[in-house]
Amino acid sequence: MSFAPIEGALGAVKAGFDLIKGVRELLKKDKVNPTEVNGQLLELQELLLQARSSLVEARDYITKLEGDLSAKLQVEELKKSMFYDQTVYWKRTGDAEGAEPDPYCTVCWEKDRVLSHLRPGATKGTYTCQIDGTSYYTDSYNDNHMPVLQRARRR
Repeated sequence: MSFAPIEGALGAVKAGFDLIKGVRELLKKDKVNPTEVNGQLLELQELLLQARSSLVEARDYITKLEGDLSAKLQVEELKKSMFYDQTVYWKRTGDAEGAEPDPYCTVCWEKDRVLSHLRPGATKGTYTCQIDGTSYYTDSYNDNHMPVLQRARRR
């Protein structure tokens, strides 16, 4: 959508002013034709209704844009508190280095900017997204259940 509704409203208002000017000229005549004046006034009424409708459409569009902008600003603010670590996203708390205890889904955050808490698995350090079913393993899983593979040193 563009500024078309506003332009339409302004065009209708301009045409309405022109009609008023015409009606004033008709009323200056010695013999006034009521049918002609009534026709002009009906046309003016239609133009005012058109202008009103266009302005309501423009208002609704502006309200939608304001909502979209507000949502975008909220996401931008939220992005500042999110950080990626150990295959998942974490949300910083008020502390400089503190983070919420539960991680968030990487796919949901990166694809749609939606925060989806991960559901803890049966084993410490495993998580699953409730929305898309993605599984995640954090360092606490590796520390307790899987030895970290290391390259053998060359001699």
